[in-house]
Amino acid sequence: MIERPKKINIPQPKDTKRFKVILLGDAGVGKTQILNQFCHKKFDVKYNSTIAVDYQVKLMNIDQKQIQFNFWDFSGHPEFFEVRNEFYRDADAVLLVMDISLKESMHGLDMWIREAHENGIDESCIVYVVGNKKDKYRAISEQDGYNWALQRKYPYYETSAQDNQGLDQLFKDLGARIISTQQ
Repeated sequence: MIERPKKINIPQPKDTKRFKVILLGDAGVGKTQILNQFCHKKFDVKYNSTIAVDYQVKLMNIDQKQIQFNFWDFSGHPEFFEVRNEFYRDADAVLLVMDISLKESMHGLDMWIREAHENGIDESCIVYVVGNKKDKYRAISEQDGYNWALQRKYPYYETSAQDNQGLDQLFKDLGARIISTQQ
């Protein structure tokens, strides 16, 4: 039986808005590195595969509101499906992450969003597409990434976890969008 992680107590004002954000994508696209850079300002050049699910928290002020992102970083390995499917419910947002230096990573995104919908996210859940590793050689053009996202009516962002490019804007926009949909 899979147990949910124990609650982590983080001191915060009573009016803090809490948002559950799930990161999905193939193994190695940089989901964990995006969170490590955004939450802790660190980047590890050595690849360490996520085992099942990881959890990180980041407090942020957006439009004079204190928010808490509760990030669920799902392993991209198929053998962890049974673990992942327990955590989809009540997600406020999903980030579909691909590696723009690896064309195959874009092809898996449809499978990831299908898995999410089949396991509990609803139509009100916000979905963003993130093309990560913009610091590397491109196999996916910015236009191709944008067009893929546009066909599915999702916003598209490009980031580099290694160089900390685009992350603050991505999460500021995501937080503002979640706030606006919940008012």
